[in-house]
Amino acid sequence: MSIELKAYQKVVEWGEENNPNYIIAMYYQAWCLFNLQEFQKTIDQFTKVIQFAENNPENSEAKAVAKRSRMELVDAFSKIGNPTNAWQFFQRVGGDLAHKMLEKLAGLYYNEGHWADAIIVYHKLQALEIENFNNNNGDNLCDYQLKVTNAVISSRPKDEQVVELKRLLNLYNKFSNEGHDAQKVKICGQESTALVWDQATHWHVEAVGSESSPGTKNKDTMNRTIELYDVILETFPNLDELTIEGFNEETKPTRYRVAYYKADLYWTMEDWHQCGPAFDAVVEIDPQGPLTPEAAYGAVLCYNKVYVQERGEKDKERQHKLKSDQNQKCDKACVKCKKKCKGEGKAQCS
Repeated sequence: MSIELKAYQKVVEWGEENNPNYIIAMYYQAWCLFNLQEFQKTIDQFTKVIQFAENNPENSEAKAVAKRSRMELVDAFSKIGNPTNAWQFFQRVGGDLAHKMLEKLAGLYYNEGHWADAIIVYHKLQALEIENFNNNNGDNLCDYQLKVTNAVISSRPKDEQVVELKRLLNLYNKFSNEGHDAQKVKICGQESTALVWDQATHWHVEAVGSESSPGTKNKDTMNRTIELYDVILETFPNLDELTIEGFNEETKPTRYRVAYYKADLYWTMEDWHQCGPAFDAVVEIDPQGPLTPEAAYGAVLCYNKVYVQERGEKDKERQHKLKSDQNQKCDKACVKCKKKCKGEGKAQCS
């Protein structure tokens, strides 16, 4: 036990009568316990401060200290508490600050990289937004989904990341048509686009490579990246009109650039049937664009690859049929001597 904790306990032992430092000593006991990493005792002590204030509503100082205690109790809860039970507990001790306490808990988990716990709490906050708990028309719903998506990106495999990124853009579609605050809708669209684009281009480079890295050439990664390019194009027909922070003119997402990157991945995967139409789409979006000559030439090469591939398959079929016909003739010629053909399609009975 620290010297400071003993001192504050002594002040509390004097009792509350004629003791102006009673409630503040109770409050600082909690912080002494926190510094000693006695987190459950910290929660219990902050709760005592809150209960004292509730039992003494005429004590203005106790009311102010209890307000601080409610918010600071969250720091200790984040160390040992069960995030699934957080809302129920905060409602019991938090009064009208319960929602702010839950938001603070989510932020603590998120900032400390406790992704699974952060996702649980942000999902609860989303549920409260849908219920319009704060009478704000659920305007923070997209903010919370952005946090969930970032947490999933930081902690889960690519297939789950794709699901969450799609969920984010689906939510934006719904959110933008529900009469929410216009600025919130704008920010939701910008940040959602930036997040999906950033992840897609990150995977693109990871798979294809760069000057300093050969790339993994992993087709699963490339297919997932194409999924993200597709959902961007589907969700944002006005993509070129969006102002997205963090990107310059050469790196920001545009329909033209997204379409070209998608076609480039089909080319890398040697998916000739897909890359021709994909490069055609680039030319159609901007016939005068800087990448259009390369896209047009790429389309020609892709269609030629398809032709060569299909011609080769037809030649193989024709050769197989010819060999089959020859073998049938051989069998007929040899049936009289009751011996098998020698060679391929040549009747050499004796």
